[in-house]
Amino acid sequence: MTLVLNLPPDVEARLTQRAKAAGKDVSAYANELILDGLDQPPNAADILAPFHAASTLSNASEEELTQFTNELINQSRKEKRDVQGRQ
Repeated sequence: MTLVLNLPPDVEARLTQRAKAAGKDVSAYANELILDGLDQPPNAADILAPFHAASTLSNASEEELTQFTNELINQSRKEKRDVQGRQ
């Protein structure tokens, strides 16, 4: 796959500098950075982003959001126990 990126000049300069320091061409180094990023587990902000967006739009009270969150946690725990019980 070919991917074209439009990087600001300062980002391009940093990428070029780091690639050179690593002894790699810019394309190989950028590919390595992308693969490293994809191998990282998502952080809490990434995981919670859809929930945050939905809660912002819902106009739900803090109490309602807490109740909803607790229900999701309990459901997740039950599903985990059910899976473990079948093993």
